[in-house]
Amino acid sequence: MVKTTLERKGETSIRDRTLIFVRRLPAAQDKVFKAWTDQRELAQWMGPADMTVASVKADAREGGAYRITMRSKEGKEFTAVGQYCEVKPAERIVMTWAWEQAQGHGPVTCITIELKPAGKSTEMRFHHALFEDKDTCNSHRSGWQSIFDKLARWCKTGTLN
Repeated sequence: MVKTTLERKGETSIRDRTLIFVRRLPAAQDKVFKAWTDQRELAQWMGPADMTVASVKADAREGGAYRITMRSKEGKEFTAVGQYCEVKPAERIVMTWAWEQAQGHGPVTCITIELKPAGKSTEMRFHHALFEDKDTCNSHRSGWQSIFDKLARWCKTGTLN
């Protein structure tokens, strides 16, 4: 097997710095798409279980930007920012993702969300890459899993209660 430059240097592979999730969500494709692109909908579910959404601004069109601020129970805020690179209604969203910092933003990664009908449900394929290192990737893994649990509850009931 041929090793990549990163692997030869003893660093983590691309696979170790990439997240892929496939989830079946209990809602029609257009509802799941709206959950990802409408700022009122995003405000309902975006963020891990132990956080609330403090604010959302989303202009979900190619070239449009978003800014999502999540607040922990302790009051600490985390803001994700990015740009929509591709928006194909009810099918596909490609966007950048970075954490806002005092001096601009952190490393930029790319998220691709693909939606496909699955009976009365929707199959969501979520791809998030390329993290700087394996630890950062793993911390995002648990965050996204929690977020997708909230999204599934919201898709099923329209609420998180």
